[in-house]
Amino acid sequence: LYSAGTYVVKPRLAFNRVDENLRSTSREFFIREATVTLGSDRAKVTSRDDQIIRGSAFTITVTGSQGSPVYVWMDAGSKSGMPGDQPPMILFAQEGVSQDDPNGPYLIGSYRPSSEGGQSIRDIVPREPYSGVKYYALVTPDRNGKRIVEFRTSEQTDDTRYTVKIESPSATGQTLTDEVQITVVKGSVSLVSGKGAYAIGEEVKLSGHNSESCDTYLFITGPNLPSAGARLDQPRQAVRSGVPSSFTVASGDCETWEYKLYTGNLGIDAGTYTIYAVPAPVDRYNLGSVPYQTIPLTLRRPYVTLQNQETDVAKGDSLILTGRSSGTSGSGVAIWIFGKNFFVYDEADVERDGTFEYELTGPQTSGMVAGQYAVIIQHPMGNGEFDIWPDGQRQLVLGRYPYSGAPVFRVGGSGSLMGPEAANALINALNSQFIDDTYTRYDIHVTSPRITINSTSLRQEVGRPVIIEGTTNLAAGKRLLIEISDNRFTPTRKSERESIYGFSGTAEIWQGDGDRFFSLMVPAGRLEPGEYRILVQAVESDATTSALLTITAPKPVEPVPQVTLVNMTANETRQQDSNGTSGLTPSITVNQTPFVPTQTIPPAPASPVPTQALPSADPYAPVLLLLAGVGVGLIIAGLIAAIVHLKRRKEESEESAGEDSQEDDMADMEVE
Repeated sequence: LYSAGTYVVKPRLAFNRVDENLRSTSREFFIREATVTLGSDRAKVTSRDDQIIRGSAFTITVTGSQGSPVYVWMDAGSKSGMPGDQPPMILFAQEGVSQDDPNGPYLIGSYRPSSEGGQSIRDIVPREPYSGVKYYALVTPDRNGKRIVEFRTSEQTDDTRYTVKIESPSATGQTLTDEVQITVVKGSVSLVSGKGAYAIGEEVKLSGHNSESCDTYLFITGPNLPSAGARLDQPRQAVRSGVPSSFTVASGDCETWEYKLYTGNLGIDAGTYTIYAVPAPVDRYNLGSVPYQTIPLTLRRPYVTLQNQETDVAKGDSLILTGRSSGTSGSGVAIWIFGKNFFVYDEADVERDGTFEYELTGPQTSGMVAGQYAVIIQHPMGNGEFDIWPDGQRQLVLGRYPYSGAPVFRVGGSGSLMGPEAANALINALNSQFIDDTYTRYDIHVTSPRITINSTSLRQEVGRPVIIEGTTNLAAGKRLLIEISDNRFTPTRKSERESIYGFSGTAEIWQGDGDRFFSLMVPAGRLEPGEYRILVQAVESDATTSALLTITAPKPVEPVPQVTLVNMTANETRQQDSNGTSGLTPSITVNQTPFVPTQTIPPAPASPVPTQALPSADPYAPVLLLLAGVGVGLIIAGLIAAIVHLKRRKEESEESAGEDSQEDDMADMEVE
């Protein structure tokens, strides 16, 4: 009458209007419901996934009559159960799932399914591992007629198609059977790193995805390493298939994994190597049955360099040493500075991008005598340990050969080395074949602070901007205080209400092509004619200099004669010379007009900027201009006289030719 399934039974009081009477009362009432499951007359097995990735788990759902046992087994065909040839296995200790003990007796396994030709379940499934008891079970459906059974796969599971079969004996003598197919496919393993090349001593971060198993096995191959593969963190130790402890195992959450490899202690030389990631402990010659991923790893020798920077520093200025380093760990780099009766040892941290910075402060350079100093930057190389170091009292330099803490040379006290001798001794120690540290050398020169005022800035004219320029060896970017004060040592009269006493300002030091320079512009009109004392001093050190500035008034301008040429007219005056010739005399008029030179005053900038001093006016310019005008006038007058003379000669020639023609005509007439 009713089909198999689950039903809810809810009582209903339908006589004498009992339901309405109960609802009208003030008290609440509750009638309990009941759930009834009618079992199925046949067994059924289903799976949500028909394809799974090796290393994952999957479940099947067995449906049958409540309380009626159902036999479940994995039909693996000819699988042996050995590693790499195993079928999926049923997980132990599941509710409603019974399994035989691996040591027997095998009561469940002795059942002979009707569809297997008289064979028992133990005859069908492999005997390895656990005597094959993980490949079958006896399942009892719950009150709903269902039971979920979980299977597990691993890296040892063969990737192929399997059939899960069930059979339920019926009390009526009818056997109920069903089956479902599951396909196991290979998973995938990925392997990535931050970059392809690393310096020995750097940390390599490896990560990836492993859908095959919860453990990822790593090994490395390369020049003169075991050909089948070597343990990643111990490259001299060979890996062995089937021995997980011989591999480097990466941790993860059964899907993703991560491993950090420190290259400083590997004990291998610079070169290119290959890293393998596999889901099972197999070496390079047994990778056919498992997925794997490889990446190249290039190791380079560490280095340390200093960037291009100034080699000169004035006393009192700070000097910042910047450079790049590779392959360093938390040890950073060591700074050694040697000079005459001077020794400094310190360490600088290396940033994540490989840069480092060390500052030689102004108070330190103030106490250093002028001269040359040797700076040596020491790199600890791959092991991250300095093999040469000074003792705590800065008396001895120690090393690791022939034993740790062996004295190398003395830098303090009697018999100590100083300056270039100490620097050469340190370099010889670092060059030893027993020391793997590397280094770079850099020389600096400490000089006394110097400020020089250009001579062209010491004599200028009133009415123009006064520009004070000079050079210095102080650091670029520093500022100088420039004070200009009246040099006259006289009392001020009470009647003087407006007087200009000087000017003050700051100038920034700029880096030029050679020396560093500074410049300060005083606006026009701020200084009257006279002598002023210029005082230039550094703001952050005791460097100073002074000079005498002379402001002069412009000289009075001499009048410049102006030459005017008078045009010749037709009423020229003919003059006879002693030879009977006549000529024209041009007239030259010189007008005396004053020459006023024009000055252009550039506007003063808002702040002092580097500029060039304005050239002073030449006091001889009016005289030169006068002489040039007179010369030009004489040249023009001479040309006019020559032209007039030539014209006169031509007219005389024509007149003479006409007279000779008339005389010839008269002679002809007389002959006739």
